[in-house]
Amino acid sequence: MTFNFDLTHLERFAGSSTSIRRPRECTYFSYDDNHVLKPLSTESLACYYPPIFGAPGAQEVRPDLSVGFKTFRQRDDSIDEHLDGLLDTLQAHEESLLEKARNGEGELVDVRVKADVITWRGMMTKILTVAFDDFSDFEMNATSFQVRRGLTHPTPMPS
Repeated sequence: MTFNFDLTHLERFAGSSTSIRRPRECTYFSYDDNHVLKPLSTESLACYYPPIFGAPGAQEVRPDLSVGFKTFRQRDDSIDEHLDGLLDTLQAHEESLLEKARNGEGELVDVRVKADVITWRGMMTKILTVAFDDFSDFEMNATSFQVRRGLTHPTPMPS
């Protein structure tokens, strides 16, 4: 089932508003070389360093775009795992907070992540920039999970 959201008649939203707060990171995870999920692990996280082209004193090196091509492993795209890693990591995060409370390291309160929407950074970027992009189409799916909404790319239909 596909729903379309018309952005051309925005006057219908006049007078109503919501507060949009700055997104925050609530947890993190990694996948190892065999694509096994590692909740609450930074072992595979990497930082982005912009290339330095034409900087004074820097050696002129042309980027090699084929780096990593020989070691690339295609994952099985028939397995739908869009939110699995995220939800498993949220569960591990909440369990670690409960364990800390049991050990007297914290207060026993509702340990669920307090958020209206939990999604990937790229999904929020698409939502926030859609009003400025008249040329690109995209789809998103929303999944209700314990009053949470998870946004992800839809799974392509088999040809």
